[in-house]
Amino acid sequence: MKKNNYIVLLLFMLTVFIACTQEDRPVLENRIIDLKIIVQPGEKANTYVLYTNYSNVIGYWTLGNGVVVEAANTTVAEYPFAGNYTVTVSAYGQGGQTNKVSVVIPVVKDNFELIQDHVYTLLCGAINDPNGKTWVADSLLRGHIVMWNAGVIPTFGMGDARACAIDVADKGSDMRMGTTLYNDEVTFLLTAADGPAFRYNTGDGACLVSNTASNAVYNAFMQTSSWAPISSVQANSLPLPAGITGAYNGDWQVQCTPPKGMSWTLVKAADGSYSVNFPPVSSGQGGFLLFATDWSSSYQIKSITENRLVVWKKTAINNTTRQIVLIKKGTPSGVPLLALPESE
Repeated sequence: MKKNNYIVLLLFMLTVFIACTQEDRPVLENRIIDLKIIVQPGEKANTYVLYTNYSNVIGYWTLGNGVVVEAANTTVAEYPFAGNYTVTVSAYGQGGQTNKVSVVIPVVKDNFELIQDHVYTLLCGAINDPNGKTWVADSLLRGHIVMWNAGVIPTFGMGDARACAIDVADKGSDMRMGTTLYNDEVTFLLTAADGPAFRYNTGDGACLVSNTASNAVYNAFMQTSSWAPISSVQANSLPLPAGITGAYNGDWQVQCTPPKGMSWTLVKAADGSYSVNFPPVSSGQGGFLLFATDWSSSYQIKSITENRLVVWKKTAINNTTRQIVLIKKGTPSGVPLLALPESE
């Protein structure tokens, strides 16, 4: 009899467990099959209020602009840049899981005033400032241009504020780039009139072009009509300043005229890092940061503050990387890079 009581008790507990488990499960026959996303214009241009046609649905939203909103029936989406954005919601409601539904929001015009990412303003200055922000080479910093091979992480030049030594150029530890690099200026703007615009001022009518891959980069640049190259000279053929020994590097100083209408984009990766990207130089809209090294367009931002920009540029042709250090025009050059900080 005692054994039978145990069996009855076990069956009772199993029945309760099954009942509770079934009660906790979504009842799939009650799924919301007609879920819709309602889109209403917000108070500002390019802002939208989003909600579903069921007030009791708690949704998981992806807004198409990198923003994810969880556990919400209503949310607001903001789109600073023109484009087509796909909004998707999946949700639980009425005892069952919904189907995933999406809607495309077409955004016709930019509204840069919605930009909240401070990296934009660190790079280009105030939004809608027609002067933008101008950068030049950090010429007195040892390590303002450094190149290394794949798999090698440089330590040289990170904390040394002395001027670059010309006679170490051929040792690969630091480079002095002739004369033209130090006259050049690059300006980033973000305005309603011009969009994300990029301007290049050569100062002396020439820019620096790499001799990478037996002059493959240089030869391609000389055929790029948008930059109107005229003539060139290798930096190592130029005379050194009085009292200086050594040699300039062998890259090319090309007489040219930068095109108008160049642009840029700022890309944020999944790991939180940023890159500045340009269109191809051959398109007439592409630029580079003081030194044309190849036709890949991406510069990884290693550090950016109000007055200094450190980028790493990977060169696809020979699998090398260059560090380029720029400072805001008018700020002191040569302040030590005591460490390579993360983007601020």
